[in-house]
Amino acid sequence: MSVGLRDVKKMGIYQPTDTNAAHKLPKCDWVNEQVYVTPSTHLIFTKESKVIGEREVFVLLEDDSFVFMRPKAFLGSSGTIWASDDMELRATRVDVYEVEGFNISMAFWGLCARIKDKIEHLILSTTQREVLSVTIRLDCVYRQYEMKRVTLLSIWKEQSHSAKL
Repeated sequence: MSVGLRDVKKMGIYQPTDTNAAHKLPKCDWVNEQVYVTPSTHLIFTKESKVIGEREVFVLLEDDSFVFMRPKAFLGSSGTIWASDDMELRATRVDVYEVEGFNISMAFWGLCARIKDKIEHLILSTTQREVLSVTIRLDCVYRQYEMKRVTLLSIWKEQSHSAKL
């Protein structure tokens, strides 16, 4: 049974100099690693330019905080995960990313953000070698892979046509 870092003072732990024989404390009190959580936070600041004296300064108007909680056992906390969270925010909380005053629905703005991200991903993850490897044979693995990617992009495009401005 794990006690983690609680009740350690009562136990008394003697650490041998041999690190292989040393007592290893668990990183957390949770018995089951499946409940470990990886939080990621995103802070978005809205500022306004003001002239004070002869200097231009930016004054904080608003700050929005967002926290994503992910199960650590299944999903780490790499920069890729944080970037995915940022992409999700741009699509679901358009109001904190875009300039106000346009007569376009937030749902449509969010869909445009997702399509933009999908197209950028398609461009950045396509190599010349892969494209040149595509053949007209239906069983060509490169052709099948590229067809899946284009099909997914087409689905997002179709959703944009049905979205309301």
